[in-house]
Amino acid sequence: MWERRNVSAVALALMLVAGATACGDDDDDSAVTTEAATAAVEPATSTSASEPAATTTAGPAPTTAAASEPAATTIPPAVSESDRVSIRDVLDASVAAEAAGDASAFVALWTDRGLEQYSADGSGLGTREEILANGIEGGEEPPETVGDPAVTVTGDDASVTVDVVFGIGVYRIGFALVRDGVSWLIDGFEFQGGAPAPEGVPTVEVTAVDFAFGFDRDALASGEFALLFDNIGSQQHEMALFRVPDEATVADAGAALAGVDGGSYEGVPAGYEVVDHLTFAEPGESTNFTFAEPLPAGHYVFACYIPVGGFDLETGEPLVPGAEPHIARGMIADFTVG
Repeated sequence: MWERRNVSAVALALMLVAGATACGDDDDDSAVTTEAATAAVEPATSTSASEPAATTTAGPAPTTAAASEPAATTIPPAVSESDRVSIRDVLDASVAAEAAGDASAFVALWTDRGLEQYSADGSGLGTREEILANGIEGGEEPPETVGDPAVTVTGDDASVTVDVVFGIGVYRIGFALVRDGVSWLIDGFEFQGGAPAPEGVPTVEVTAVDFAFGFDRDALASGEFALLFDNIGSQQHEMALFRVPDEATVADAGAALAGVDGGSYEGVPAGYEVVDHLTFAEPGESTNFTFAEPLPAGHYVFACYIPVGGFDLETGEPLVPGAEPHIARGMIADFTVG
């Protein structure tokens, strides 16, 4: 079965927040945090004369992402110290309960709507009744958080947004809470995709068509960039990142990686290394990917393993049984860092 790899499919949800929320304890109690604003996107440039021509595909002309307009900053109502502490305690308690496999303690901290969203958008734990009946496996370690969370309280509603590192990427997670007497209950969960690029990090656009990638290779040479993945094709597309031998041509890499399992990445040949699955986009959709650290020097390829005709997002099964992956149609492109 072909599986769509996405951080939202990993049952780590609530662990994403507790450590980040606690990071705010040393801040001024009266401080108001706002939702993290998307950094302005700067086109990347390179003066390297040794790199091959910028265009890596017969598709549309590659471009770097145009500078985006800064998001307007809205100052939310001040968050009281008691609310901040109570919200943090609820998130901490939920993390502890899930890590310990304590289903009763865990569901007591969530509303039914919150559990439904958490299950649908990542954990797969099910409803309150299903969690109590089946239990929680527990044992997960919380991933690293990036920066401080954005906490907003308006009356009896609160929201927490936090950026977390999973694999080599930085992703954004959101939680909604509702007041329950003197405490709070978790009322919603949302995987919001890749986090915005940090200030000063250029965003490079990668276009996907059927069946090729287009991008400015020189813009990736520094290893410090974020990606905007723009699917302008008629099929689903993804970006999987591999490190390949320095001397390998695109044809060499395509032949070597064509037999890799597109769901598990098993079968990577010697001399090649799977780095990570980066992002996925439906036709007409744009998604972004922010690296947690700059890519080290080396020779890399983007590859797409979506089966021709696409796959069912619910079952993970190809819509056309036995269809070959896009990489077999030539959807692979290389670049060099350093």
